[in-house]
Amino acid sequence: MAAFEKIKSGISGLDSALDSIRLGDNVVWQVSDIAFFLHHFQKIV
Repeated sequence: MAAFEKIKSGISGLDSALDSIRLGDNVVWQVSDIAFFLHHFQKIV
């Protein structure tokens, strides 16, 4: 794999906004309500 190869996050809107994630990228989520996080991201954690 190339160092900057694009990979899918599993969230199409995020991939579109970020032009996909690349190997080595760090993705940090900041939320004001843990319930929002759990509802949307529990499947991938």
